[in-house]
Amino acid sequence: MVDRGVDLSLMAILVSVLAAGFAGYQAWIGARQIRIQRAASELTFNLELMNRMDAVLLAIADRPEAHAHVWARDSSGRPAQDYSPGHVLTQALIDVLELAMQGTHRLPGFAVSKEGWGDYACEAFDLSAALRQEVIEHPTWWPNLSDHLQANRPDAVFQPTLARPDQEPGPIV
Repeated sequence: MVDRGVDLSLMAILVSVLAAGFAGYQAWIGARQIRIQRAASELTFNLELMNRMDAVLLAIADRPEAHAHVWARDSSGRPAQDYSPGHVLTQALIDVLELAMQGTHRLPGFAVSKEGWGDYACEAFDLSAALRQEVIEHPTWWPNLSDHLQANRPDAVFQPTLARPDQEPGPIV
């Protein structure tokens, strides 16, 4: 004769094992969804960054005076910091590069883009006297970009300025 208490206990154990297995499966699905969501977020960030970069570069290209300001390799004088389109677009370009460098530090999947964005930042730094001036004079405004450029362009002197935008910076004592 079979004991009904034992049958009920075995049934309860079986249901508990199935519930634990189902909970484990749900946890696995949840972890997988988190990985997919992180990857989708990083791809969205990259796409938005590229769209912003395209918009800034096209705005620079559409304005000859801005293009001359931003992409002047060497300047016989200090590039104007007068909030003209060239100055504002220089800052917009730096902002995009700062976001890219920040993303390489904060987003694990985006870190694979660090070398490419870092190379682009160094190239822009080398090609643009206005960009160099802004980043060198205000490294705390763009800390991730400044850190990257200090590491990769050690011959560039980074120091904050005490000068107003319409003055030549003086030496910091």
